[in-house]
Amino acid sequence: MNSNSQGIPIEDALSILSLRKPHHHADCNSIGDRAKHMGQTIDLLETTTTTAERGNEEIRIRDEERHKKVQNELNEMPESELLQAVLRVQEDRVKTYKNYETDLGTVLHTGNMTGYPDACLSATASFSVLSETVNAIQSVLEQREQKELVGLLKQLQGYEKDKLHITAAHHLERIRKRNEEMQPNCDPRNMKLLEDGVASLQHKINATVDNINETIDEIRCMLLDLDDQ
Repeated sequence: MNSNSQGIPIEDALSILSLRKPHHHADCNSIGDRAKHMGQTIDLLETTTTTAERGNEEIRIRDEERHKKVQNELNEMPESELLQAVLRVQEDRVKTYKNYETDLGTVLHTGNMTGYPDACLSATASFSVLSETVNAIQSVLEQREQKELVGLLKQLQGYEKDKLHITAAHHLERIRKRNEEMQPNCDPRNMKLLEDGVASLQHKINATVDNINETIDEIRCMLLDLDDQ
């Protein structure tokens, strides 16, 4: 695969996949707006900047209000409903991983890296929202001093964080392997190293998934106990 077909360096793709809050795009048009008004007064540029800043502040306030509303709703939910919400989050995580894997499959099949950054950003945004949801539920359980449930959620979040990081590395290694396969003079030694790397990372993913599933089973058991009360 040559650099033109990739669109971006492979190494840059991995850096995109980091858990963070979804980016608000209110300020993304500021450069375009400034370009439209080049040659006009500085006051107009300052007005544009002020408007963008005001827009960002409004978004921040709306997000805080939405967060408070969700938190208040969670505060009213019994422990059984909170755990059910966690299980729904896990279902969404599985779906997100499937979509992410499908996007990688397209990259490997076509040999074109162009769409991979968007796939990473989409996965990052989804995982961030899901993780924040579990964190909010964990916060409610901490306030209620449900130490055993809090411990399970912390354990789950830790395993999920590990899985995401390993999956990102696994994707990168598979892309490197695909690149090597497409080289005119493919080095068998490099291929062997890459194949071993892919296999090792897959083994780590499988082990982490086992840990996640065991934790989920414990959460389900706790849910059954709560339903019996």
